[in-house]
Amino acid sequence: MTKPSQAKAGTLLIGGGQYDRPPLFVFEFEGEPHGFDLADPASGEPGFRPRNLASANHFYLGVQHFNYEVDISDDSKVSPTRSDISPGLLVVSKAGPCFAVREKNRDTFFISIAGEISSDVEVADVVGFSRWRITIPGPNDTSHIVYEAGHDQNTDSA
Repeated sequence: MTKPSQAKAGTLLIGGGQYDRPPLFVFEFEGEPHGFDLADPASGEPGFRPRNLASANHFYLGVQHFNYEVDISDDSKVSPTRSDISPGLLVVSKAGPCFAVREKNRDTFFISIAGEISSDVEVADVVGFSRWRITIPGPNDTSHIVYEAGHDQNTDSA
């Protein structure tokens, strides 16, 4: 178990059973740990909005090896020329796979799966996906869904 303030960038944190918390993804900003909840922004939860984790003291299970699966069907894709990419999309760009995250009252920016801010991503150079999920490996070649965005239909591993 680890505290968010001690987790490495690119770590997925899963809350313990005592508290009902969504998974948290950790990235680094100006030398300090930051993160965002994997929660559907349409649900009213403050998902995909970054916050400083320097004083966060709840314990989580830290997972550094996880898989993401993307629904590549046309109705899950977001046009690569669309300038209003919503928070919560998983996008693919020259920088690799990234999460679309939005500051309060600010533009969307991108956090790579490695937990780095991808500042060189041009919105015209991305393809976003509204349906995707994160899984972690389980025993006997099983996997556990940690977070699922959109509807679960035809998914292909990325």
